[in-house]
Amino acid sequence: MTERTPEALPRVARPPLAVTALVLTAVYAATASRYDYHRDELYFRMLEPAWGYVDQPPLTPLLAQAAIAVFGDSLWALRVPAMLCMLATLWLAVLITREFGGGPRAQTVCAAGLAFAGVSVSMGHMLATATVDIPVWTAVLLFTARALRRADPRWWLAAGAAVGVGLYNKHLVVLLLISLAVALLVVGPRRVLRSGHLWAGVGLALLIGAPNLLYQALNGWPQLEMASVIAETKGPDARVELLPFQPVLLALMTPIWIAGVIALLRRPHWRGARALAVAYPVLLVIVLIAGGQMYYPLGLVIALFAIGCVPTAEWMRRGRWREWTVIGAVGLNTAV
Repeated sequence: MTERTPEALPRVARPPLAVTALVLTAVYAATASRYDYHRDELYFRMLEPAWGYVDQPPLTPLLAQAAIAVFGDSLWALRVPAMLCMLATLWLAVLITREFGGGPRAQTVCAAGLAFAGVSVSMGHMLATATVDIPVWTAVLLFTARALRRADPRWWLAAGAAVGVGLYNKHLVVLLLISLAVALLVVGPRRVLRSGHLWAGVGLALLIGAPNLLYQALNGWPQLEMASVIAETKGPDARVELLPFQPVLLALMTPIWIAGVIALLRRPHWRGARALAVAYPVLLVIVLIAGGQMYYPLGLVIALFAIGCVPTAEWMRRGRWREWTVIGAVGLNTAV
């Protein structure tokens, strides 16, 4: 079987996606002020606009300052960018589901399952660099999936642009690129690594991220020093927590993203994109060695969940009890 063409893709299931987004927005808005400032949010309020800081790039602090300028200096205002980031992640994830042939049922499972799943809920209630990183990673993976599934190298340019934006938030997106590159070397298609469009995408990422990279270079790469300090002080605990924490990332939706990994590895017509599955254990190894935090792989887990919604929807069609099992799991996950 050949890869799907854009014309063969199912339509976007806008009604369930819109309803889920509205419900999620209402929940965020109603609960955004129920606890006080997080220390990171207080820190972002203090920072003056700059190309970079000792401990991080400028994007999240600039979003905080922009929200304050628009909505006023309030707790609720700082939470607006976080809400928007998670809503963007929801839409991007559904587009990944669609990219792998997921119809309305699969897209509905993706939207409803992701909207209230574990860490993805908490990230929408607090403005942190990790909150902004999630839609960046999801966008990179959507464009990567399109480049691989459609055999259309022009999508590498879009992926590169997303990476360039991500460099203004965290340099962790580089770990995702390394994981994908290793996965492509291991399972292919290796010809992708020789694509002029892919390397043009790399160049575009560097061009867009150049001001922040220049700041880092002129100031002795302070973020690398900061990363070293974090790994030294938090690394031992993070290494212990990394693997046990993975099933908690999306809570009861864990079987669905595992189904995504299995389907990528087993389905012949998804062969061109199976590097997405192999990238996950590669990323785990990198994070484990580096002593990174347990939530670092979340962006990739969300993409695998979105893919897993396709075989999940197919499984649901084989019996009413299966359908109600998934509906119950999504409902229970939402209640929790």
